[in-house]
Amino acid sequence: MHSIHLGENIDELVAQAFSIGCIEVLRDVFEVEGDPPPCPLDIYTYPPPKAEAEASEEDLLRYPSIFRLYAIIQTYLLMSSSPLYQGKDIIDMIWRTMICDRGTSDQSQAPPSFKSYFQSYIDYVSVAYGLVRPFDYMEKIKAAVLSSSPAQLIQSEEQLHALVEQQLQLQGEQYLEFRIVASKFAHSMRVCMTNTGIIGMVPRVSEEEDEVFVIKGVNIPLVLRREGEDRYKVVGQAYFWGFMNGEALRMDGMEEEEIVL
Repeated sequence: MHSIHLGENIDELVAQAFSIGCIEVLRDVFEVEGDPPPCPLDIYTYPPPKAEAEASEEDLLRYPSIFRLYAIIQTYLLMSSSPLYQGKDIIDMIWRTMICDRGTSDQSQAPPSFKSYFQSYIDYVSVAYGLVRPFDYMEKIKAAVLSSSPAQLIQSEEQLHALVEQQLQLQGEQYLEFRIVASKFAHSMRVCMTNTGIIGMVPRVSEEEDEVFVIKGVNIPLVLRREGEDRYKVVGQAYFWGFMNGEALRMDGMEEEEIVL
């Protein structure tokens, strides 16, 4: 039997599918109008730098963030403590989820180099949120330049300054590239966590208690909404790391079921 076939009624499709879980938590991934500005003391369990002066509201509002830094950190802490993600590269999972694993071309998977773009994004936004002082950020860049450049290339303060400027420009370009790719999804999708503890991106119109399924023969997980006791309607496509392109079908413990669309 095919994985998707016509049902008993002419308006029905029957599919073989695997459930990822029900949506339990939904969050926006961009700063929305009316949100309180971020504050270094409001960052959950992540300690702010010592002796850090609070940035003014005007300073913070000049740096609207597509992805809330606090949410990223909270997601990292949550995933780190979850047995589902033990032994996984959580940083890789987070940045790929933020951009639905898409590169500059919508049809291409994001290359591994985007991990450094994500780091540049975090560095820039950390300074903007007042979590890292600009001076400390500059010192970090300077230390990276000194450790990666042959000693003979840096024979004066002017040469060091020029190399630091080059690195700052590169990080600025990487930050912008990551932000551009992420912005393609920021206003049309939301971050969610399922009742099974799995984190992903779902259509903005998704609601709590919608269910996420991997349908055999379909490379992308789908968010489905129950219509009655035994039928679903499609809400839209989703991104869940580890459940794309048939990966879920190779996982232990995934139970196949028949659903009606």
